[in-house]
Amino acid sequence: MNGPELEWNEKQKKGGLKSAFRELTPGKLFAFCVLFGAAWCVLYYFFNPNAGFEKLFFRSGEDMFMDFFNSVRDAAQFARVYTERRVIYPPLANLLFLIFSRFLPASYTDTAFAERLRWREVPAAYLLIFLYSAAMLLALYVLLRDSARTRGTFEVLFPLAAVFSFPAVYAVERGNIILLSAILTLFFAATYQSENRMHRELGLICLAAAFGLKLYPALFGWVLIADKRYREAARCAGYGVLFLLIPSFFFGGPMCLLTMVQNVLRFSSVQDPAGLSNFTTYTAWVLGVPAKALSRVFYLWCAVCLAAFLLSPFVFREKRWKCFLMGAVLILTVPSLTSPYSATFLLIPLLLLAKTPEKHTASDWVYLIWAILPFVPIPNLTKYSTNMITVYVATGVLSVYLCAEILIGFFGGLLQKRAGAPAAAET
Repeated sequence: MNGPELEWNEKQKKGGLKSAFRELTPGKLFAFCVLFGAAWCVLYYFFNPNAGFEKLFFRSGEDMFMDFFNSVRDAAQFARVYTERRVIYPPLANLLFLIFSRFLPASYTDTAFAERLRWREVPAAYLLIFLYSAAMLLALYVLLRDSARTRGTFEVLFPLAAVFSFPAVYAVERGNIILLSAILTLFFAATYQSENRMHRELGLICLAAAFGLKLYPALFGWVLIADKRYREAARCAGYGVLFLLIPSFFFGGPMCLLTMVQNVLRFSSVQDPAGLSNFTTYTAWVLGVPAKALSRVFYLWCAVCLAAFLLSPFVFREKRWKCFLMGAVLILTVPSLTSPYSATFLLIPLLLLAKTPEKHTASDWVYLIWAILPFVPIPNLTKYSTNMITVYVATGVLSVYLCAEILIGFFGGLLQKRAGAPAAAET
């Protein structure tokens, strides 16, 4: 045992629980908030059985696991997955679901959309979704445990709390592949500054695979370019192209990518504001205006957030976790992507913060608290999903706060340089 570890263990023996609370860390705060929320939910629904625990989830659980089984049914159609089923998933995701479909009988995979719930009659389907969900949660736990290198009474609960957080549980309930995409992106972020060249290369492959599953994780590759790691960015882009092209041959060849793009452009999640289906509809509900009237405003705000993300590496030179935070918030700001399971990408900056040994500023703690909020399970205290609302509120606050800091920091720095140049010339 080395010196620092021995010293730390001696402090733990002397202080016990007091030493665990003496210095608040991001890992401790995250674990405490999430596990407190989980305990609150358990007690609330235990003593209020008629409150409807199932209402925490999409359509009160009546559509459980259907992101998974719908995708399995769609991918089993091979080339028709894009032309007839109009799927928006990239070929790599469909290839994974195609593999899953081989473990289910054709009597189910060939069913129409109206018969999609017939998976409940297939015993193998239960085992398949159980193994998939268990593998995802185990991978998330191991990755966070090994990457954060947390120690102590409460810090070791950080990865466990992430597994029981609302976005992770919501992603499992939906069976959405976004959890795998977020885990792969997490690995990229965890190895981004690794001294091990093999780990960094594996991180690039993971980011490319995350792109192959959900497309939008590609935006995190901008940090590589901003840091002038051009060769790594080029290799990552090359891996991404391979993850697009090679699986496409299972679904009609590269031309299916054009059909996929058309399907993506056709896709829209703007629904009745009463449903509070995304950030746009929730804000429209709060303001009492039609959702369509706000849609253009929100897409304009997405453009502002995109600009802020592109500028973030030049403002947060010493705090790269804020760049990843801005990237995760950008994803959540897009109306069609605003969902509790999309908040899993907020684990990236939370992990990087947990790995940071130095003390954090007051501003860092503000960001941390708002980033933790979507992960805390909260009982539904109204007819609307409390957890959905916390995602929307946290997204709004974080996007405004981050954009303001980035834009002020970047353009303020430019003004200072211009003001400093004439002064230097005069001297």
